[in-house]
Amino acid sequence: AGESGVDGKREGGRSIESALSRSDWVCSDVRLKMKDNLKVEIPSDLRAYLEANPNQILELNPMRVPHTNLENIQLTSLEQLTIEDIPLDTYDYALNQGDFDGEDPEWEYEFPGVNLVARDLDEQFDPWGLLLWFPSLQCYGSWDNSHHLIYTFPGATWTDVISSIVFYGNAQWEPESDSHRLLRPWLEQGFSVDMSKYRRK
Repeated sequence: AGESGVDGKREGGRSIESALSRSDWVCSDVRLKMKDNLKVEIPSDLRAYLEANPNQILELNPMRVPHTNLENIQLTSLEQLTIEDIPLDTYDYALNQGDFDGEDPEWEYEFPGVNLVARDLDEQFDPWGLLLWFPSLQCYGSWDNSHHLIYTFPGATWTDVISSIVFYGNAQWEPESDSHRLLRPWLEQGFSVDMSKYRRK
């Protein structure tokens, strides 16, 4: 997930500084790949919600629980939605997630995603990718821009997401569960999609 500071620690063979620097570069690169927002297709309940609630602000920590990650966000307005390529690579999967027996095959993927968060009002995290709709996967999810991981919310509708926004909004910082799980495009995870189409390396 995005981080608010740099502490000089090392992550595998990379320093946190280099990891964040690479993340910044990736974010900039992704933003240069914006596609025509007129062609964005989103679920009907999401469209209806954004039409009825333009620039909606959501409070994710109404009880003021300490150490909560996301607290206040503003959703992207309907007219500002764009579809962009979301990068995923295997580095952290090999290093920290137990995939590939710790040996990174250095695969890279890009999945089209619609960014749904315009601002983190507390300015703790880069809002880009915190909550996404993935048209090709037909599911919602979240992108960890520090580690280039994608979490998916299989079977969840926008009504489900907005009803439990505290849970879904903080999915990056929670263990995998039946409601959200890491996307592993090299495995069969129940998506009726040819994942090889999205592999770039």
